[in-house]
Amino acid sequence: MRLIKSLSILTMLSTILLSGCNSVGESTNGVSVKEETVLVNDNASVVKSMADFDLYDDITEVEEYADLIIKGKYTGERDQKDFFKGGHLVQTTIESEIEIKKVYKGDKNKKDIITVFEPAYFKNDQFVSIEGYNLVNEKGNYVLLLRESSTSHGYVIVGMFQGKYDLSKQEEAKKQNKVEKYEDIKDLEYFGDEYGRFNKLKKDVKEKYK
Repeated sequence: MRLIKSLSILTMLSTILLSGCNSVGESTNGVSVKEETVLVNDNASVVKSMADFDLYDDITEVEEYADLIIKGKYTGERDQKDFFKGGHLVQTTIESEIEIKKVYKGDKNKKDIITVFEPAYFKNDQFVSIEGYNLVNEKGNYVLLLRESSTSHGYVIVGMFQGKYDLSKQEEAKKQNKVEKYEDIKDLEYFGDEYGRFNKLKKDVKEKYK
């Protein structure tokens, strides 16, 4: 069963990523983009932003919305991009490179490198996470459920945290009562409020994608 989580203000990410911005300084439909280096700051304060998105009870529901399902590794390459409209900053996101290790669904091949838009970023001594999403890292062995952007430039993770699972991590996600700095959560797979749902979906993923 799909539930709509209607909690807050950040609903522009998917729209912007699908709007046609595909290179530095290029403007399509009034949207322009500026690229910058990602500066990871362990002392950055953590801000969790909420969004309107679908919640899923079963991994098969997530699969229905995925154009590409893979097992992959983060290459260590990523950029951070600011999206502007009318001269105003409307969203920031991180683009991370993933090397495909195995394809379960979709028109890609092993060893292909793809770009994945991640709903989190560093800005002004803050780590901003959408719904408790945490960035991929080089240690992880990920199953990713992705949908293609309209520009074919990269992929968006289905359902925020519901489309990214690190099979190298055995511990379940749990409630985080006190998160102050990025170093407190940098090794966590997920640190949002839907930890029960995340754990159930990950169990499904581990049984299905071996």
